[in-house]
Amino acid sequence: EQAAAGSERSRVGLHDAAHLDEQWLPLGLKVALAKSGYHAGEQIQASLSCEKPCFVIVVHADAQGQRTLVLPNQWQNHTAIAAGQRIEFPAANSPLQLKVAAPFGKESLDIYASDVAMNDFPSTPIGNDFRRPEPQLEQRYIQKRQSVSQKERQFVARRLSFDTRP
Repeated sequence: EQAAAGSERSRVGLHDAAHLDEQWLPLGLKVALAKSGYHAGEQIQASLSCEKPCFVIVVHADAQGQRTLVLPNQWQNHTAIAAGQRIEFPAANSPLQLKVAAPFGKESLDIYASDVAMNDFPSTPIGNDFRRPEPQLEQRYIQKRQSVSQKERQFVARRLSFDTRP
């Protein structure tokens, strides 16, 4: 009986140890664009997924370098992604559409993922319920998240670059 109890405790201990180790596994963020280049009037579409539950933020940079926080937004304000869940951005049923327009050139989507909500992401309102990241504060925020990430939290940054044309 005592041997059975000891065996049960050791299995629970191993399970607990595995669970603790799991929190340090990478988020496994996967991002992809539907296409590598877009023409005027086409909608930019990306897919995002994580191997672990995470929260995401998406910032669009146009060809002139103007950056806009596009996720969260008034139509997709929930930034949590379940482990293994794949989301399309913008969502198919969302009024938000990232349609290509002038100026044309190199654009990007910067995707930030973390195992904790990023409600403190530095940005200012610009109207129409959109926000603009504050460049220097954004860089400090990312650097801080990345340095903390190596100690206690998970944080990943990915950039999807694409060309836009008339």
